[in-house]
This record gives sequence, C-alpha cells and structure tokens, in this order.
Amino acid sequence: MFTGAVKVECVNINHLRYRPSYFSHKDIEVARLLSRHVLLTAEQIKLFGHPTRRLGHMVKFGFLYRYRLLDAEGNTLPSAYAVGPAARYFLNFPIVGVSNPYKVQSMLAVNQVLLYFLSKAPHANLNIHLHRPVQAIITINNPLGIIAPRKGFDRTFLSRSEVEQAIVVLPDRKYVTSGLPVLYVFDDELGDPFNLKFYKCPSGTRLVQVDLFENEKDEKLVAESC
Repeated sequence: MFTGAVKVECVNINHLRYRPSYFSHKDIEVARLLSRHVLLTAEQIKLFGHPTRRLGHMVKFGFLYRYRLLDAEGNTLPSAYAVGPAARYFLNFPIVGVSNPYKVQSMLAVNQVLLYFLSKAPHANLNIHLHRPVQAIITINNPLGIIAPRKGFDRTFLSRSEVEQAIVVLPDRKYVTSGLPVLYVFDDELGDPFNLKFYKCPSGTRLVQVDLFENEKDEKLVAESC
C-alpha cells in the first residue's frame, strides 16, 4: 500500500453531469459498492466482483469522482474512486469529501482488510465512514473496529475512539504496542487481500501470527520485534 506523503487531486471537477448519458445496472452496482465502502481503487472494485471497464465513462459524466494519487516524488499511484454528483442526483447516494491524504490512505488500507473479512464472512454487518478515527465497524457477534492510523498508534487510541477490540493496520511495526486487545496488519503485507496475515503482541517483543477465524490453522510464533 501507500507509504510516505500522498497528494490527492480530483480529476473530474468539470464533469458532464447535464449531458444525457446511459448508466447500466452494473454501473449502479459499482456506485452502490462505493457508497458502502466510501473509496476504492479500480483493483479493489474488481476484487469485490464488479467490472471496471466503464469507470472512465462514469467519471466523465459525473457518476463517479476519480481521485489521482501522487507520491512525494510526483509519481502517479493507482487512482481512487468515490460517489459522484450524478449518482447523488439519481440515486441519492451521499458524497464524501476525500481531500485529506491520510484519510485516503486509511480508507484504502481498511478496504483491503474488508476484502479479506467479507470473503470469509460475507453476511457481516458493516458500518464504514471516512471521517472518524475508526473507519469501519464490523458486527457478527461482537463489534470489531478496523483502524488504519497513518500517523502512529498508541495505547490511548482505543479508549479515545471508544472501541473495545480492533484490527489495526499500521505502516510500520515500530508503532505496535503490546498487551492491547487488537490484531495487527501491516502495509507491506496488504498486496493479497484474500491472504492477509494477522498478528497480536500480548507481551514482550514478539508478534504472534493468529487467524482471524477459529476454523483456520493454529496460532504460530513469528520472530518479529514489536
């Protein structure tokens, strides 16, 4: 995923909202997915099982917003998509501003974890929001927060966010705090969202790899420093 500073630019400010266009049922399904997940890359949309060939058309006619992401050196990263004004006008989907680069990185990282989670528990209840410290709450039995703090993580984060248990996606292992009711995921292991590694750090200086669901393989010790 993303490391370092990211610049966010909206590509289609002058969209053709008032020019007639045709939006298919699949277009509407993509917009509905984005309304639920706030912000997704084309690859994430594809991994959720939706076609991406008409994203350019939907952006052109204001059905979606496309955000160009640039790293600190000006290199282009994968674009991110969100609900646009035409989808709000026709379908009453909310538009969420995504100008804060740290929130953009958080949401894209959180959605990688959600891809894994929903592949294992597709009927989970989700509550996803960009503009709060805990970007996603998942409920099957007990609520579980998903957090991707981009500026570090400390022991008070859970209490300040009123979360009892969480999955925390971190850009660096140096931010790990032992003894917390959390599972850790790291940016450098988000490449395959269907085979993520989850860790806990109960005490000391070692991360323990665990499985998110009980019917998966047993825990194993991973020699990594907290």
